[in-house]
Amino acid sequence: MKKVLMTILVIGFLSTGNIQASALPKADLFEIKEGKAILEFENSAAIQDEVKLWLRSITGFTNRTNILEFQNGYCLRIPISSMQVNNKWIDASIQDVFLMLDPTHKPVLLIFDVNWPKRYFVDFSHDVRPFLKKQGIWETVKSSFPHLQKRQSDTLLQGE
Repeated sequence: MKKVLMTILVIGFLSTGNIQASALPKADLFEIKEGKAILEFENSAAIQDEVKLWLRSITGFTNRTNILEFQNGYCLRIPISSMQVNNKWIDASIQDVFLMLDPTHKPVLLIFDVNWPKRYFVDFSHDVRPFLKKQGIWETVKSSFPHLQKRQSDTLLQGE
């Protein structure tokens, strides 16, 4: 499992750098247990704006600080243009964001500083479900949201 997760992270770093949003590598959805990308999509300005909302809604460090704790679910890797995050927990320039969707925990962000190997596992308050639906990946990843009642999540999504 460690090899699989490290492969996901290495792929992310090899394909990113300090580049403009229009030239950013595609975003990838990984199935963690299988250790492979199952979907790739364009990394648009709208996606970059969504990631900024996630980063602005950071509520603190998560109690999950080891990548090996994530053995099921999905990981959405989104390379971003270098962005400064400055709040009471973090003061860093971020270049990669991994949205960890694990069925045993609410969504968590793994964010990487441009100064490798600094990384942070953080909780955040922004609801990612509308974004996942808009990207067409909700049906794939919704099993990573077991803490929601099926009726409640379907109702919330229909109202968007």
